[in-house]
Amino acid sequence: PAVGVICSQRLAADAVRYPYRHFLMAGYRVLQPLFRGTLGFGDRWAQGNIGSQGSVEGDLGDILAGLDWLQSSHPRLRGSLSPERTGIFGGSYGGYMALRAMS
Repeated sequence: PAVGVICSQRLAADAVRYPYRHFLMAGYRVLQPLFRGTLGFGDRWAQGNIGSQGSVEGDLGDILAGLDWLQSSHPRLRGSLSPERTGIFGGSYGGYMALRAMS
């Protein structure tokens, strides 16, 4: 199984905010992507989802591309993910993105 953890902003405390280690110890693969609109890569990247929020052409596409990469190209996880066993959650804008991903 896999889970996508979608957060609206990258902060140093993100690693302790959610129980990622419990997911990992239970055998889940955890993806926490830095999609367009997140902080830490300059203004151009932070503003990269303006006008395309929640769309496949924008930040949602970045998240889906990350999952596709895990499935097709990751050295150890290639071929091990299935859409039926992949979940997603997030808070704030990450919650909105989770809803968009499920629609």
